[in-house]
Amino acid sequence: GEAVRTKLRKGVEVFPCLVLNSNQAVYCGQHWNSNPRFLNAIWLLKCSLPVIRPGTSRGGSGRRWHWAFATPEYKVVVLGSGGVGKSALTVQFVTGTFIEKYDPTIEDFYRKEIEVDSSPSVLEILDTAGTEQFASMRDLYIKNGQGFILVYSLVNQQSFQDIRPMRDQIVRVKRFEKVPLILVGNKVDLESEREVAGADGRALAQEWGCPFIETSAKSKTMVDELFAEIVRQMNYATLPEKQEQCCTACVVQ
Repeated sequence: GEAVRTKLRKGVEVFPCLVLNSNQAVYCGQHWNSNPRFLNAIWLLKCSLPVIRPGTSRGGSGRRWHWAFATPEYKVVVLGSGGVGKSALTVQFVTGTFIEKYDPTIEDFYRKEIEVDSSPSVLEILDTAGTEQFASMRDLYIKNGQGFILVYSLVNQQSFQDIRPMRDQIVRVKRFEKVPLILVGNKVDLESEREVAGADGRALAQEWGCPFIETSAKSKTMVDELFAEIVRQMNYATLPEKQEQCCTACVVQ
């Protein structure tokens, strides 16, 4: 097992699994599973001798063994006040289109495959409500999330002020300071109407020890880079502490 693990990238566990016939059932340790999506990586073995599944009399045979990897899946939660562009950013990333009309979100869920640094991943993105009447639902969103995108509008100073208690809520629910998180100033296409200086965003990111990005959902400025960076942050979070290599606070450009 240890010899096998050294061949894999750090942070990925490998499990030896035995394949039976063509129904994709596998034997993992002491458990049979017909669809082992919970595994980060599996080592599939095909045996040259008949193999009997416990509790059955049927056997199967094969001729070779090979590697197979399950694509890692990450749960990303997008938080911010109403009207800052959370949905517009998410939809622009997922579909490549811009939402012109503002329609307050209650909860929307998106799923998209992404390749970051030559490694594929699947993002499950939860676009949350920004209005105060749904604030009580945030604890549940945060509890289930693995990475967080905190969005404010560059043209709305109050939305910037609203970000701090949301980050405090993440730390409270997760009971951990170093949560994968990115601070985002959206609507950079409205530069002439800016109310929040870039220096203010960078200073807050420095305080939190997280990356800072200014984006535009309308022009798609830094949108793909934003979601690629949150994947990196979640990847770094799975590495041993001595292996971590991300910045304590950086500006993605």
